[in-house]
Amino acid sequence: KNFRISELALRVREALREVGIDIKIITDYRYKGVRNYRVSGEKIQKVLDIRPVISVEESVKEMVDKVREYEYTDFDNPKYYNIRWLKFLEDADEVIKRTGSIFDLPKK
Repeated sequence: KNFRISELALRVREALREVGIDIKIITDYRYKGVRNYRVSGEKIQKVLDIRPVISVEESVKEMVDKVREYEYTDFDNPKYYNIRWLKFLEDADEVIKRTGSIFDLPKK
């Protein structure tokens, strides 16, 4: 099934409510880009013959269960954000270029 982003957001919000998490959806109407944010799984179904096994709502609930089970809490960590993570890796690379890798140290 195809979803508009707004419909997907509403489905996620409802699934979260069912597990005791209340979120507010904030819509920003200022952006007037020309992108089409329609979500479709049609291509992956045709090319790889993959079909969704569970619904959006079930998937959200499963993710919440795993977050709670493994007690994930540090969602501000750069590794969860592509741009921040890449910036972190670039910064680390610059440090390694200046100081050398710990793997280049002589063995004792």
